[in-house]
Amino acid sequence: MVIKRELARVGDRVLIQTQFIGVSGQVCSVVYELTGPTPEYFTDYLLAERALQLSSADRESCDVTG
Repeated sequence: MVIKRELARVGDRVLIQTQFIGVSGQVCSVVYELTGPTPEYFTDYLLAERALQLSSADRESCDVTG
């Protein structure tokens, strides 16, 4: 079974957690996907969250300068 949850959203980018659940009910693996124009995939939540925040900071700097 696969369980997907939206964890955070910044602009047009969304951080999604995908859990793969085995027959016994145990979580086999977890992947974090950062959607948007260039999707990114992570196995560590902190790295995924940092990438989302960095994309937010980049977006804000573009809004100020452009």
